[in-house]
Amino acid sequence: MGQSRDPIHITGDGVEGRALEPLPIEPADFETPPTAQSWAIAHADEALGLTVGVWTTSDMKEAFGPYPGDEFMAVLEGETRLIEADGGETLVRAGEAFCVHNRHPVSWKQVGSMRKIFMIHDPPGAVAPDAAPAGPGVVVWSADETGAADGSVEADGPLQRSVRFTTGDGLMTAGSVEIAPHDDRQRPAGPHELLFISAGAVRIADEGGRDLTLGAGEAVFLPADCSVRTASTAGAQGCFARRAAG
Repeated sequence: MGQSRDPIHITGDGVEGRALEPLPIEPADFETPPTAQSWAIAHADEALGLTVGVWTTSDMKEAFGPYPGDEFMAVLEGETRLIEADGGETLVRAGEAFCVHNRHPVSWKQVGSMRKIFMIHDPPGAVAPDAAPAGPGVVVWSADETGAADGSVEADGPLQRSVRFTTGDGLMTAGSVEIAPHDDRQRPAGPHELLFISAGAVRIADEGGRDLTLGAGEAVFLPADCSVRTASTAGAQGCFARRAAG
């Protein structure tokens, strides 16, 4: 799928009413290949190296190696383990969000099925960073968790974003978001943004008259030049991932 200027609705079943499609499996990428994987792409911009969508997999274990790009993920179903070079494991469960840094050496071990909504940031020509990230290569938090341990909070009207992950090039951030009750608020132009709702609901109306209400377990991708109005009767919580437009 190409680029869009409209808000794009994403659920665990697909994108904008389009069902998940089988994903080709490359055996060389795995120690233990899955029997099936599927996905639906909401937005793809090759120039920015930006891909957004929903993805599923069955049991598998990836070959160990550098992770292909920076990625934000909200886990809808299942759990997974990220295996480090020293054998250490990071467990991620349904109801949590996590990010992996570009080229971090790790292996994905999947027991049982998994379903996630994701944003990948992998610009053309991206190479392994000169140094390891200041924090862990894998960052995990509860999708309902609020606040930021380092105090990196961005106030944006009724939205308060707590940054938990920043890419090495500084172009993408991700973290928790709290949305206060509000009515008819214009979203200002800004970065591309994936907004995932874990609790509560948010209404989004675009210039074409489309009216979308996001509930728990749903997401919307808002392109940088997408003009929408938002409202929330009782407020909401969730996660975000933002990528600079240029």
